[in-house]
Amino acid sequence: MPNLIFEPDTFEGHTTLERSIPEFEPYSVEVVQVNGSYPFGHVLLLINRQFFFHVTGLNEYPKFLTSQGWKQYVQENGKQIVKIEAVEVPHPNRMINELKKLMSEPWNFRTNHNCVNFVQEVLAAGGAKWELITGIPTIGKIEFPPKFNGGML
Repeated sequence: MPNLIFEPDTFEGHTTLERSIPEFEPYSVEVVQVNGSYPFGHVLLLINRQFFFHVTGLNEYPKFLTSQGWKQYVQENGKQIVKIEAVEVPHPNRMINELKKLMSEPWNFRTNHNCVNFVQEVLAAGGAKWELITGIPTIGKIEFPPKFNGGML
């Protein structure tokens, strides 16, 4: 039986209270699943292969990572990529507006309001149809995409 107690990672990224999200025009959107301290894994939103967005703790502000922050996150927390999935977003500006809105308020992380729901809400605002049927990222057999080396981009 996995340990269901959530143990926070060492480095999880920055909140918008600490640092502003850089301005960018979204041209590629992907969902990244990683293993980790939470027994069911974790999901992040990756935009333009440069910026990662995710929620991590109970009633905390969502966080973002740059490519450099991602490397630190992976190394300090022993993360490995389980799956990367490209997502078509018909209305990227709507997606970005929703992302900025959600990043500015605490996320009440719980079983049915978790990292998967955060990514789904952001993508749905842009008209994307992505979902993880179980609502939790499961690890199963880890298969690294050919472009990725043990979780490093």
